[in-house]
Amino acid sequence: MLAFYCAYFKLGGERRLRRLLRFTTAFVIVCYLTTLFDDTFFCGRIVSVQWSQEQGACSVFYAREPFILNFALGLACYLAIYSIPIVLLFHGILQASPGIKLTVVLGSLPISAGVIRFVCLNVKIDQENLVCM
Repeated sequence: MLAFYCAYFKLGGERRLRRLLRFTTAFVIVCYLTTLFDDTFFCGRIVSVQWSQEQGACSVFYAREPFILNFALGLACYLAIYSIPIVLLFHGILQASPGIKLTVVLGSLPISAGVIRFVCLNVKIDQENLVCM
């Protein structure tokens, strides 16, 4: 979506827009790397420890903390990316159009799906694995 924004918006004259897109891109990259390293090294330096199927073994798939962190960072990225057109509309850089409205509506779908998934998986269930239902 950020690549689409860079191609769609005229970045030549708008210095604030370039800064906003660069900041958002950097934020998304930092969130991605944080999620990647947290999921990879959650059980320590030895990554293969996470693959153990023994009862009580450390595994990122059964841990609650990485799930919450991944959800929070993913939601923050979605909100940052899909709020760009709204911010640009309020500042008068963009004009309202059906394409912009469609972008905002389509952006609300993964945000809503993520929130619904998070709520459903946090309801007390007898299933230990937070990844599959």
